[in-house]
Amino acid sequence: MGHSFEAILTGRTFSIFSDKMGKKVAENFVKIIDDGTIPGRRGTLNFDDEGNPTSKTIMVNNGILTSYLHDRISAGYYKVDPTGNGRRQDFRNIPIPRMRCTYMENGPHNKEEIIASVKNGIYVDSFQQRAG
Repeated sequence: MGHSFEAILTGRTFSIFSDKMGKKVAENFVKIIDDGTIPGRRGTLNFDDEGNPTSKTIMVNNGILTSYLHDRISAGYYKVDPTGNGRRQDFRNIPIPRMRCTYMENGPHNKEEIIASVKNGIYVDSFQQRAG
């Protein structure tokens, strides 16, 4: 769900969530967060590439879409504050809303219940960044 919440996509209706602000998009126990303040994590920054402080942005709370990820331009379009997600690929490009450290909080189900409920799938218990 992360990239689909980047406001550059939602404002142009490229995202399936473009018309879902304030609406139910997941089960009631779902909370999805994009956080640029977690020490030592990939995507952690003090400020985005526009000089906005990074923050913890709750995108989905209790299954309701509550925020997109914004840079200054998209924040102006939506009439909200920037979320500190304005990132640029390099000096040649303008900042656009990009994910930082995006995650979903634990829900009420344990691992065994989740695995038992899936007919076909892949279980991954960790992701690691390779050196070099």
